[in-house]
Amino acid sequence: MAGADGRTVRFADGTSLDVEVVIWATGYRPDYSWIDIPGVTRDRQVVHRRGVTDVPGLYFVGLSWQHTRGSALLGFVNDDAAFLAGRIAARHQIGDLPSPHIEAGREAQDAGGRAYGRNNAKGVA
Repeated sequence: MAGADGRTVRFADGTSLDVEVVIWATGYRPDYSWIDIPGVTRDRQVVHRRGVTDVPGLYFVGLSWQHTRGSALLGFVNDDAAFLAGRIAARHQIGDLPSPHIEAGREAQDAGGRAYGRNNAKGVA
């Protein structure tokens, strides 16, 4: 992928494709320097609340301490993926994806906008 505008993705060979969803696997080291979207990164970190950014339709999964200690581990990332699938389903009014229940008051934000709650003792989203 060489670029994108709206829902159109452009490739290096000159072709393009209109898409609904992009899943981008970036590897094992956090490096968000390639993201050039205002408000998505701050201090070389992704700005999000449990993987949800302020950009409609832009989500992250598999980040260290995204919500819990296991967020970046294969055996536990499914909880975050199910949460995001529920958010995406609700946004697109899809009824067959999991929609996890979040207790009122379970998540809060620190002064830097990072989410924390009972399951996130480190205080980092």
